[in-house]
Amino acid sequence: MLVFKRVLFLVLIFNFLFAIGLYVYPHFPHDAKKPELNFTSDPDFSCNIDGFAF
Repeated sequence: MLVFKRVLFLVLIFNFLFAIGLYVYPHFPHDAKKPELNFTSDPDFSCNIDGFAF
């Protein structure tokens, strides 16, 4: 009975560590220094002071 509890405890710890690894892994490939936004053209800003749209 003691061996069964020890194996059950080890399986529980392994599952816990495996779940943490699955949660943390997607955060590793992200490099904060490289922006993930890409613009295909220059942004166009306009201000509607006169009351009509361009």
